[in-house]
Amino acid sequence: MSVHVSNTALIKYYISPFIGEMKLAEITMRVLEEFYSTLLTTESVPRVFDGNHKKEKRLVAPSTV
Repeated sequence: MSVHVSNTALIKYYISPFIGEMKLAEITMRVLEEFYSTLLTTESVPRVFDGNHKKEKRLVAPSTV
């Protein structure tokens, strides 16, 4: 998978739903802290290349956040 495809997916599934409609001037430290906290409790999107397709729910990893 290319870096572009991977980064585009991260934006689509994790950034746009939370702060995608905000203007840059509206994004404060408080907004970023709430966004960070929200991501740590957000279910991760299944990866296409996971061959075993585990049924257990996984949260977005801190390294992804």
